[in-house]
Amino acid sequence: MTGVCNPQFATIGNGITAIVAGWLGSLVRDSFDSLVAPFDAAILFLIICMGVIVTQWSENKGESSALPNSRVDGRSKLQASPRPSYLDPHT
Repeated sequence: MTGVCNPQFATIGNGITAIVAGWLGSLVRDSFDSLVAPFDAAILFLIICMGVIVTQWSENKGESSALPNSRVDGRSKLQASPRPSYLDPHT
């Protein structure tokens, strides 16, 4: 075990998450006496998580001007390639 990136931790965490999710689903099902209540609760959790991700996640997207240039460079390299492109219907 050499740290948190060990795949064994991911497997254990996945198992614990599945157990807790099943336990919460059973608790919600018993509380509301409905077979669809766990799915309704899952929608609520997804909406809450979406709100947290949208407001708190600061993704590093790089420079805004670098992306269009890389697309143009990639396209020009593909067009200059001697091999036929199987994705282009005009060849």
